[in-house]
Amino acid sequence: MKKVILAVFVLAIMLSGVALAQGPGALGQDRLLLALSAPDAAAAAPAAPADPVAPAAPAAEEPKKKHELPEGLGGYGGPMISYLWMDLSPLEPMTKDRGLRGFDNGMLLIGGSGGVIKDNFFFGAFGFYGSQVINGHVAGEFADAEIALGGGGLIFELNSGKGKTGMAAGAMLGAGGIMLEADGVDLGPDGEWNAGSGVGIAYPYLGFWFAPTDWMFVQGDIGYMFFELDATGGTYWSKGTDMVDGQLVGGYMTNLKINFGTMGK
Repeated sequence: MKKVILAVFVLAIMLSGVALAQGPGALGQDRLLLALSAPDAAAAAPAAPADPVAPAAPAAEEPKKKHELPEGLGGYGGPMISYLWMDLSPLEPMTKDRGLRGFDNGMLLIGGSGGVIKDNFFFGAFGFYGSQVINGHVAGEFADAEIALGGGGLIFELNSGKGKTGMAAGAMLGAGGIMLEADGVDLGPDGEWNAGSGVGIAYPYLGFWFAPTDWMFVQGDIGYMFFELDATGGTYWSKGTDMVDGQLVGGYMTNLKINFGTMGK
């Protein structure tokens, strides 16, 4: 009887060892083989309920377009360099008559202009200033003489405004001032004299422009600057001597403008 019990006990241990050797993975493999051998059963299984339809994402907003100027409208401006040919011999009492050299018959003017253009018609403003100084000695002492000219106003211009090159015709209208000043021991106890006057200015011109880029162009023009200095008042005298021998008037002038902007092409 003991032998039978021992045999049963050994058999039980052997079966337990086999089961442990197979482990839980064996059961998984059996289930996998069963699923592969019965595809119809898997197909017959009820389908899982579908997820509710997610709301559609809002459409992306179109990027806002950059602000665009109305057709034919533009604007530009920039520095302006001018040279005015004018007779300055009426100022010789300030210079040569005192022993100084005379003024050059011309004025270099620095300024600028700018405005808007619509359908080839340009409207804007301008300003400029320039001076000329003569230095020397009178009666062994330092002396000088100076003329300064400045002004500004409005521009009216008809511009072809298309392509890389074009023409322009217009006028600058405004007001300015001419200031005269002299220093030296020959000018009385104060050793100085000055006078000035306002003038109206008008500059009709014809021009040509060239545009190397869409945002910059160079314009040159030539015309005549009209103005007249009224030098008849007593302020143009010093120690009983007339410091201005005649009227100062305008002359031919040329401009070089470097403009930045657009013509509204």
